[in-house]
Amino acid sequence: MKNRSKTKILAVMCAAVCMMSLSLGAGAEKPNDEIAGIEYESVADLQNCLKKHSASKHTELTYRPSMDRLYLPKVLEGKSDKIKDIVLTPTYVGIYFDYKGQQLEFRHCIDGEYAYQMAKDNQEKKNNKIYESYPASQKVNGYQVYSYYDGSSTYCWKEGEDVFLLRTFDEKNPKTRQNFALCQSDFISLEADGSKKETSNKEETEYIQPQECKVRVVDAKGNPVTNLCVENYKSGGANPAKDYSKERWFAYTDSNGVATLCRFSDASDFFYVDNFHSFGNGDKHDFRTCEKVDGVYQVVWTGETPLETAEKTNGSVRVRVVDQKGKPVPGLEINAARYSILEKWQEMGWNRYEVDELKGFTDKNGYFSSLDKVDGSSMRLCITQKTKDGKEINRYYKIAPQADKKNQYKIVW
Repeated sequence: MKNRSKTKILAVMCAAVCMMSLSLGAGAEKPNDEIAGIEYESVADLQNCLKKHSASKHTELTYRPSMDRLYLPKVLEGKSDKIKDIVLTPTYVGIYFDYKGQQLEFRHCIDGEYAYQMAKDNQEKKNNKIYESYPASQKVNGYQVYSYYDGSSTYCWKEGEDVFLLRTFDEKNPKTRQNFALCQSDFISLEADGSKKETSNKEETEYIQPQECKVRVVDAKGNPVTNLCVENYKSGGANPAKDYSKERWFAYTDSNGVATLCRFSDASDFFYVDNFHSFGNGDKHDFRTCEKVDGVYQVVWTGETPLETAEKTNGSVRVRVVDQKGKPVPGLEINAARYSILEKWQEMGWNRYEVDELKGFTDKNGYFSSLDKVDGSSMRLCITQKTKDGKEINRYYKIAPQADKKNQYKIVW
C-alpha cells in the first residue's frame, strides 16, 4: 500500500474534471469525485491491506477494509496481473491498465447516479459548452452504454444497481469512439485467508437477507394517507452475515397509503407512525397485535394529513406535480438531499437510502408534502416515475427551502 501522488493519467484526469465543471449548468450537482486515494500496485497488495487492517484503520474509506470483491473490466478476466494500479477513494474504486497502446481507467462507482445521469445528459450537445462532446451510445452485452468526450473519452453504463466508467485520453479519434467493446465488468473475489480467486460475475456471496414488510396507513374512513413516516427500530448489534444494504428501517407511505420496510427477523416488534422521521416519537403500534388486511399490516391515522399540516406550517415543503395538461400525476417517488451530504455520505457511514432528508410520494392530487426540518441549504430534488415494464425515469431539480416559509413548488412532468 502506498500514499503517493497520482500517476500522469490521474493528474490529467483531475485537471479535465476541473475544466469540465465549468461546463455544468448552474443547477447541476458536482460531487467531490477526485479525492486523493490510497493506491495499490497489485491485487495482492490490496488483499494484504484488507487482511491486516480493521475498518477503523481507514475511516475515510468506509467499507473498503471489509470488501470481498474487486470489480475489473472483463477484458482482464483471468489476467489480474495486468493491472497497473488500484486506487480506492470514498466514491469509487479505480483500476488502471493498458490495452492496445492506450492507458485506461476503469471505475466502479459507489454511488454512481450522478455520473450515470451526466453521461445521459451529455448525449445532448447543448449540455456541454466547452468541449464538443461527440455523444455516442451503444448496447453492450445487453446494457446501454453512454459515451461522451470532455477532454477524455468517457463511457458510462449500469449493470443492475452498479455504475461503471471507462476513461482514456489515448483514444485516437474521439469522434468515432472505439472502446465500447471494453464496457463490460467482471470481478475477483478477495478471500479472507489472503488468497484471491478468479471467479465469474454470476457468483454471489450469501448473506442473511432482510424481509419485506408492508404497513398501510388509512384515515377513519379507510382512505389511504400519503407521506406519513413508518419506522421500525433497527436490529441490535452488527452481524457480518447480514446484508445491511437491503435493510429499510423507515419508509414513507405512497399514494396507496403503503410504506414498505425491509427488516430482519430480530428487529423490534414495535413500529411508529408520524408526520416525519421522528425516531420513535409518533403513534406506537405492535406488529404482534396489529390487524392485517389483505396480508398487509393496517393502522388508522386520526390526525391531520401531512398536506393539511404542511399548508399551515413554516419550514414545510410542498411539491405539486402535474402533466402537460395540468392534470395531477400521482404515485411519483420524491427524494431530496443536501448537496453537502451527497458528497460525503459514505464517510459518515450511512446507507444510501438514509441520505435523503425529504422523502415520500405524490398523492392522488399530485401533492407531496414534508415536515422534515429545512434551513435554506441547496438540495437536489429527484422525482422518480416507475413504468409498467419496471424501468425508472428520474428527473433532477435544485431547491433551497427556507425554514421561515411555506415552501411550495410546482413541476410540470
